Amino acid sequence: MAQVNQAAAQQFSLDITNFAVAVQIDIELLLKAIAFQIFVNIVNATPVDTGRARASWTISAGSQSRDTPRFSGNKGTGAGEAAMEANNQLTHMLGLQVIYIDNNLPYIGRLEEGSSTQAPRGMVRPALSRANSVVNSFVSQA
Repeated sequence: MAQVNQAAAQQFSLDITNFAVAVQIDIELLLKAIAFQIFVNIVNATPVDTGRARASWTISAGSQSRDTPRFSGNKGTGAGEAAMEANNQLTHMLGLQVIYIDNNLPYIGRLEEGSSTQAPRGMVRPALSRANSVVNSFVSQA
């Protein structure tokens, strides 16, 4: 499983919290929007052969998921199913919690390291670098 630097993740969380307080934004709503956008970007960037890797992304609040979602076997449905489940999980999240985005397939780390020509830069790092677009969207609405 691909890991993000813990200190960088904590600093990102602190920066978002400070920003939300400074511009008087609902931090819980901002956190959910950022998490959902990162999740969707990761899923959409995941290379597709059978669709299993794309369909196996999960999002959870409070603790990491140890599950690997059941794969439907249809290449085209993985992203939509994963996004609907992510939206459902985030909708039911109460309060501020750590949000985990996981993929428990044994080969997901190799994909993140660029083993596929479909995603030579991986999926997670590019999605995190694009997260600022969600923050900018909230700023323009505040």
